[in-house]
Amino acid sequence: MQDVARRTAKVIIVGDEVLAAEVVDANGPFILKTLSAVGTRVTGLRMVPDSPPVVIEAIREGRATADLVIVTGGIGPTHDDCTRPAVAAAMDRELTVHVEARERIHRIFGGHPTPDEAEMARLPRGALILTAPQIQGFAFQVDEVVVFPGVPVLLQGLLTASANRLGGRLWIRKEIEVAVREGRLAQPLRDLANAWPDVAWGSYPNLTGSGWTLKVVLRSEDPNRLNQAEKALRAVLEELEGNRQG
Repeated sequence: MQDVARRTAKVIIVGDEVLAAEVVDANGPFILKTLSAVGTRVTGLRMVPDSPPVVIEAIREGRATADLVIVTGGIGPTHDDCTRPAVAAAMDRELTVHVEARERIHRIFGGHPTPDEAEMARLPRGALILTAPQIQGFAFQVDEVVVFPGVPVLLQGLLTASANRLGGRLWIRKEIEVAVREGRLAQPLRDLANAWPDVAWGSYPNLTGSGWTLKVVLRSEDPNRLNQAEKALRAVLEELEGNRQG
C-alpha cells in the first residue's frame, strides 16, 4: 500500500511473559485498531523483554522515527517492571513523585500501599496522568511518549478514553470484494496508486475453504477523491473481468 503522510506511531509491548508466550498479547491488536480508527498510522510494533537497555533503545528509536511512541507493560510494583525508569532514562529526565499518581495509588490500595506499590507514583519529571471513568489505574504521557499498563482491561479503558488526544487526520475508507486474482490486479493497482497518490491503496488476499478471495481497500481524507478513485478501480475491474470472459 502506498504511504500517505499523516501522524505516525511506534508501539512497544514490554514483557518477558509475552515473548515466552506465557501471556497471549491482546494489547497490540487493540492499540492498532484504536489508533487506526482515530487516523494515526502505526509504522512499527516491537515486543521487547523486561530489559532496561532494550526498552530504552526501543523508546529512543521510536521517538526518532515516529510522531508518537505508545508503550504498554512494565509499570507495576515488581522487580521486573522497568518501564518507568527506562522512559525517564530514554528522555533524560529524573523520576519524581507525581502527586496525582500518589493520591490515586493510595486510593487503589485503601490508603496503605506497600513501599513497592507507592514506588509506582514515581514518574518521569513533567509526566501528565491519563485516566478513564471506572478505571482505577492510570497511564501517563511525557511529551510524545505515552505509557499504558499491561493489563488488557486497564489498557483498553485508558486508551479508549485517551484516543482522541492521540489521533491524527481521520481517514475514510472503502472496501471492495473482487473476483480477480491478486496477480492480475497487481499492475493495474500500481498504476492507480501512481495516478492517485493522495489515496492509500491496499489489496489483501485470503484463502478460504472455497478458494481465494481478494479485498481491495481505499483510504483517503477527501471523500470526493475517494469516490473518484473507487470509480476508476471499478472501471479497471470491469475491464479485467471482460477480458477474462472474452
